[in-house]
Amino acid sequence: DGASGRLSQGVKLPALKNWQYLGSTQSAWGMDKTKIIEFDLSKTDPAKSEKKFPAGSQVGQDKPAENFYSNGGKIYIVSSDAKRTFLYSLDKNTGVYGLVTSLPKSSYKFLDGPAGLVTMANESGQLYVVAGSKVGQLVLPEFVTFAGKADWDPRGEKLLTVTPADYLPAELSIWDRPTGEKKVAARLSTPIIAAIWHPSGDYILFATQEGKNLTLKIIDIRDGDIIDLATVPLSSVAETQKIEPLLDPEGKNLYLFSLAGKAPSTYKLAL
Repeated sequence: DGASGRLSQGVKLPALKNWQYLGSTQSAWGMDKTKIIEFDLSKTDPAKSEKKFPAGSQVGQDKPAENFYSNGGKIYIVSSDAKRTFLYSLDKNTGVYGLVTSLPKSSYKFLDGPAGLVTMANESGQLYVVAGSKVGQLVLPEFVTFAGKADWDPRGEKLLTVTPADYLPAELSIWDRPTGEKKVAARLSTPIIAAIWHPSGDYILFATQEGKNLTLKIIDIRDGDIIDLATVPLSSVAETQKIEPLLDPEGKNLYLFSLAGKAPSTYKLAL
C-alpha cells in the first residue's frame, strides 16, 4: 500500500510480444504471429479472461503485423512494404478491416491516448496524430518520442514526455497539442523510469531510480509541488528499465508491470 510502500504481487500473463497496458479500460494486450489478445486486469485471474482478435494475414493483409494499438472500439495495426509503412484499423465488433493511412517507412510505436486519438512516433522524432480521417504531424526531439516515454492527458490536449532513463538531468515536459509549445514540469538529477497522467489531468505520477530504490512521486502541474508517495526496493519490481505503470479510472490504485523475463508480472499499489 501507499503508506508502507509495499507492492502486492499479481498474476503472470502468457509470453507474448508488444505488450500494452491501458488504464482507461484496465486491460493488458499482447500479440503473437496471428492474433492480438486482450486481458481484463480487473478480473481475479486476468490470464483466464483473454479475448482474441486476428492480425496480419488473418485479416487479409499480405504483410506481417509489426505492432498494434487498441483504442476505443478499434485495433490499429502497423505493417510495411519496401517503401512505405501502413496503418490499418480492425473494428472489434464487426471485424471490418481497412487502410487508415500510409506513412514514411520507419519503425513506429504507439502512444496511449483518449478514444479516437491515435498517435505514432517514429525514429526520426516525428509524431503523427490520427483523429478520425485527419492526420496531423508534430515534430519533437528524436530522443523524446522514440527512446523516452510519452502519454496524452485525459482530454488529448497535452502530451507528457519523459527523457530516456540514461539522459540526465531528467525532464518531465508537457507539449501543447495545438501550438506545439513546451513547458518543463520538472527537472531532476535522478533517472525518471516512467510517468503517467492522473485521470484528473492536474497531476502526473512518476517513478525515479534513487540508489537501490524505486521512488514513486506525484507532481501537481498547477503549482509544481512534488510529493513522495512510496519507496520500493528495486528487487521488488525486477528491472527498472522494463517497468510500465497505469492508474485505474478513479486514480485510486497504481498498477506496475514488470516486463523482465518472458512473461510480465503485475503489482498493485493503493494510493
